[in-house]
Amino acid sequence: MKKSKPEKLIKISKAKCSQLSKVVVAVDIGRSSVKAAWSINKEINGRIEFPFIVATSKKFLSESTTSFSTEKDTFEMVSKSSNSTPETFLFGETAILHGNNVKSDFSETQVFHDYAVSAILFCVGKILVQNSFLPKNFTPKVILSINLTYDNIQSSAFYSSKIKKSHSFEIVDFGKRIPVKFSIQELYCFQQGYASIFKFLGTENEKEIFKDIGLSIDIGRYTVDISIIRNGSLLNGASLAIGTHQLIEIIKRDAKSKGLSLSSSNIEETFVDQKKTFSSLVSKSYSPFKVFEKSSPKYFKMVSEEILSFVGDTSLSWIIVVGGFAGFLQEALKKTFPNLPYFTVKEPRFSNCLGMVKFLEMF
Repeated sequence: MKKSKPEKLIKISKAKCSQLSKVVVAVDIGRSSVKAAWSINKEINGRIEFPFIVATSKKFLSESTTSFSTEKDTFEMVSKSSNSTPETFLFGETAILHGNNVKSDFSETQVFHDYAVSAILFCVGKILVQNSFLPKNFTPKVILSINLTYDNIQSSAFYSSKIKKSHSFEIVDFGKRIPVKFSIQELYCFQQGYASIFKFLGTENEKEIFKDIGLSIDIGRYTVDISIIRNGSLLNGASLAIGTHQLIEIIKRDAKSKGLSLSSSNIEETFVDQKKTFSSLVSKSYSPFKVFEKSSPKYFKMVSEEILSFVGDTSLSWIIVVGGFAGFLQEALKKTFPNLPYFTVKEPRFSNCLGMVKFLEMF
C-alpha cells in the first residue's frame, strides 16, 4: 500500500509547552503495520506509519546488530530497565529477516502482547520527539487510545498494567539518542474498525451512523475485523483470519512460477500503480495487478460470505468499510448487502486512529 509521507517537524516553544493542556495519541496495532495519529491542544495534529513491524527479542539478533536506518528515518527502540538487560525492538522492512523466527500465530501469543506494548510506547515517544516539545524537567501527560483485534481486546487489563504509568527511554534518530519521558494519564482500548465511526462526528452523516444498527468492517493484512454497532456502542465483534495476505501469497506463487521473486511490498505497490510491471529472463512483462483482478473475486466472495454468516439475521441500517483494501471489499459487499447505504471515509487506512483522536478530543 502507499506509504504515508513523513510529517513536517513542528517546533513548539517552551512558553507554549507550559500551556500544554492535552496530548492525545491513538495507535493502531497490526502485524503488517503500526499506525498512529495525534493531536496536541486540538491545534497540532498528524499521523505516522511504520510500514512493517516485527519485534524481536535479543536472542534473535546477532551481536553486531544494534540498529538500522532508512533514508527517511531510524526505527529502533531501546527499552531500559534497571534490573534487566535492554531488549532491542526493530521496526521496518529490514526486520522481516528476523521475522522468520516468529510463529504464524504471532498475534495470538504473549510475545505479540509484549511487542505491542513496546510498539505503542515507541509511537508515543516518536511523536513527542518529532514535535520537539520536550524541554528539560517537563513530562507530558498523554491520553492514549490503542486499537486491537477483537480477540486481543480481552487482554486490555494486561495493556493497562504495562502502559498506564510513567515511562522513560531513548528514541534513536540517526545515531543520536534522545531521552523521552512521559506519563499515560488515561488509556482506552478499541476494537479495530469500531473506532472509525467517530470520524463521522460533526459531519452530515453523524445522525445516521449513531442510530440504529450498523456494521463496520476493517480489512487488514491478516484479519478482517467486524463490529456490529448499535446507537454508537459496540454490540458484538469478531476477528476473522481471512486477511489480504492470502491474496498476496497467491500473487507471489504465480510470480514465482513465471521466474519472479516478488516481495509483499513489490505487490502492494501495484495496488497503487496498477500499470506497474516486473520483468525476468522468463517473463518480460509481469503485471501483479492483473493476477489480483483474476484472483480477487473468489477471495472477496469468500469474505462477504463469512461476514454474512456472522451477521446472520441482524437487521442492518448502514455499513462502513475501512482498511487498505476498503474500496475493493466495498464493491464486493454491495452484491451481498445491495440495499444498504455505504459510508466512505477519507484515508481509510488511518480511519481507526483518526476516529479515536476525534473521540478523545471531546473530553
